Amino acid sequence: MSAQVLFYSYLAAAVAAVLLLVVFRARRWYWHVILLAAGVAVGLIPPPGKGGGNLFYLVTGVVCVFCILWGLGAPFFPQRRK
Repeated sequence: MSAQVLFYSYLAAAVAAVLLLVVFRARRWYWHVILLAAGVAVGLIPPPGKGGGNLFYLVTGVVCVFCILWGLGAPFFPQRRK
């Protein structure tokens, strides 16, 4: 798998996380903590069987980047006051 595919996939995950934060703003604090924990957990999943292959690393990396950026981005996009 080329480096460009990895770069653009991770960039798309980061942009999607930031856009969702812009649209939906921050939710309750515990949702962001759960997403941070999920991002770390997905990032630490061992590859299955014979190394996992490129698709495994691409999917886990994209999910990990998305979850961690959404979890860490909460302080920068506070909730709207009603």
